[in-house]
Amino acid sequence: MTAPAANSTVPQKKPVWKQKWFWIVVGAFLVIGTISNLVNGGSGKNDATPAPSAPVASIEPTTTASEAPVPTPEVSSPAPEVAAVSPATAEARWLEMHNVSSPTDFLSMPGYENSLANPLYAIQPGWGGSTDGFLEIKVQEQLTKESVKRLGINVLNFIGPEFHGIKGIQFTDTQGIDHLFNRGSAPLADRS
Repeated sequence: MTAPAANSTVPQKKPVWKQKWFWIVVGAFLVIGTISNLVNGGSGKNDATPAPSAPVASIEPTTTASEAPVPTPEVSSPAPEVAAVSPATAEARWLEMHNVSSPTDFLSMPGYENSLANPLYAIQPGWGGSTDGFLEIKVQEQLTKESVKRLGINVLNFIGPEFHGIKGIQFTDTQGIDHLFNRGSAPLADRS
C-alpha cells in the first residue's frame, strides 16, 4: 500500500447551487407554494393576519353627457303587513267558532268528557299576550306531546286563516312547563 502523495489534488465539490438535488428541492418548494397560494384564494400569504395597507385615494370618474349613467329604477316589494294579534280577539273568535262561551262548556258536549284525547275543556280563559307571534295559552292539565298537538291543531285550524300573524302557540300546563306548537303543524291554518 502506498500513501497518497502530499501534492495530489483532492477533487473540489461543486457549489450547492450547481447540484441537481438543490434545484429539485427549490422546484418542490415552488410547486408547494403555488398550490398553497391557489388554495388560500390567491392572496399570496399564508398567515391569517392581514398586513396593514396604505390608504388608497379614490378617484371620481368624470363622465360626459353621452356617458352619463342611466339611473336604475328602485324596485321595492311591499313588506307583508302583519297586524299585531290581539289574544282576546283570537280567543273570542275561537270560542265563537265552537259555539261556546267558555272552554269549560266542552265538558257538557259529547266526546269531551274530561278526556285528554280532547283537552279543549282544559284551556283557561284569558289568553295571554303574543310574544314573538306566539299566543300564550294556559291549560289546566298536564300536557303530553299528543295533547299539545291536538290542542294546537284545533286552535290554529279554526283561527289561523283569520289571524295570519300567529306563528304558533305556547301552551303552559299545570306544572308550568311550556310547550310550543308551530303554525306549520296545523294543516288548515293557512287556508284561504
